[in-house]
Amino acid sequence: MQATRVSKTFKLFFATQDIRRITLDNVATWEAFHQQLIDLYPQTYHPELNIRYKDDEDDLISITCQREWEAMLDATKDQSTVRLLLSEGRNQGKYFKDGPPAVTQSAYVQTNDSRAPVDQGNMRTLQVQLPRCLARFFPGGQILPTSIPSWLEGCIEIKRVEAEDPTLDLDVDVTKLFDRLHEQAMGCIGADKERGVIENAKQYLQSMLDLVPTHPVANYNMACVHSLLGQLQEAADSLRAAIQGGYSNLKHMMQDADLENLRATPYFSDLVQLLQRQLNEHSPTQEAPITQMTELPSEPVAIPQPQVATTVIETKKVEPEPIVEQVSPTPIVTAFPTQQATLESMGFHDTERNESLLVRHRGDVGKCIHDLLG
Repeated sequence: MQATRVSKTFKLFFATQDIRRITLDNVATWEAFHQQLIDLYPQTYHPELNIRYKDDEDDLISITCQREWEAMLDATKDQSTVRLLLSEGRNQGKYFKDGPPAVTQSAYVQTNDSRAPVDQGNMRTLQVQLPRCLARFFPGGQILPTSIPSWLEGCIEIKRVEAEDPTLDLDVDVTKLFDRLHEQAMGCIGADKERGVIENAKQYLQSMLDLVPTHPVANYNMACVHSLLGQLQEAADSLRAAIQGGYSNLKHMMQDADLENLRATPYFSDLVQLLQRQLNEHSPTQEAPITQMTELPSEPVAIPQPQVATTVIETKKVEPEPIVEQVSPTPIVTAFPTQQATLESMGFHDTERNESLLVRHRGDVGKCIHDLLG
């Protein structure tokens, strides 16, 4: 969702006795305020500073999150200029921003009440991709437990290891994170959106692809973004990846307004032929049903196996170090692994029912989807 733009004039009092007056044209969110000050005062401001304002009872009130920021905007709505005091926090000179880049320490798969470590292949992927996925949305590209974007609430939980230890654990629910990224991207895609807003969708979709590079929904929506921006070669590459990853809605692809620019190129006819060949291989007598891939599905978007439900990121004041923990149901043995992955990518996560239908229809995905939707 895109927040309404709010303009406000501030008088900023830095601890160095430096005073600045500035009007910012987009302060509806705590993150937007941070980013604008970072851009304006890169040598003076960073988001771990303590920021306070004076309320109508003359008390100094700290601001640390989106809700408190909104409370400040409401409390000062009648003030032409808002005075903000920016000072060092309790741990002066010790900041997460000065630590090394976050890294994944561990991950686990959880089924009900039991946990098991992920395999080494998935662990290596998480070690690189999860910090990269998250860092994209923090000021300066550094994961800061003190500046978690408001839209990530519910995906990341901060836990202190010990009272005297500066180390923090960040528990990251990766399945929720993936769905939240999808939701954020959907709010930015559309022919009626400004170019800058559409560009933002690329950040969310790229983070989805950091986690699951072959995900058909993420690749399809990335193709839509590139097409809307006139980046036609990139649009074709992303749509090809979507088709190869299991995207199967030819009718929607032919009608999607977001792909209008791409449809006017020779790339598109080649991609139509590619999808038709795949449909013929999987369901020679039945066209695949329509699935609205550019809208948020009625069920949460699933990460293909393995699903990571909880990730822990460990951070320190000087050495922030993320720990990832992963959650996923125990996979059943299947005679149709490709078809199972296709059904799961489309939102059908009951693997036992999927397997039963695949056996009944001898692997025909189109017939299975017809029964699942019926």
